Amino acid sequence: GYFLVDPELIFPLDSIVCQTVLSKLLGPLNTWKDKLEVAYRSGYNMVHFTPIQALGASNSAYSLADQHGLNATFSCDGSEATLGQVEEVVDTMRKEWGVLSICDIVLNHTANETPWLPEHPDAT
Repeated sequence: GYFLVDPELIFPLDSIVCQTVLSKLLGPLNTWKDKLEVAYRSGYNMVHFTPIQALGASNSAYSLADQHGLNATFSCDGSEATLGQVEEVVDTMRKEWGVLSICDIVLNHTANETPWLPEHPDAT
């Protein structure tokens, strides 16, 4: 079976002009707004984020070591980055700049060193 969800666009857009960012290169979350504002000022109305989760040893943007944890490079001043902080950035983008965001969800690419693989060897 399947289900259908009709999209509801909250912004009137004639087109989508999307900038893809490699999230792993954005650095600490407290620097994101300044970096992402460049996309807004350049005329983009959507930002596509590659996965924001913790990456494996290969550092591939699509090889996740922890599907529930954020990339450690987003932390700053010794405090761990939170999804709430990511939400604040995305809210600023949407509410203040009118810029939408999308983020890849990676369900089938797991780093070899993820802690749950030894617990679930049938998943390898």
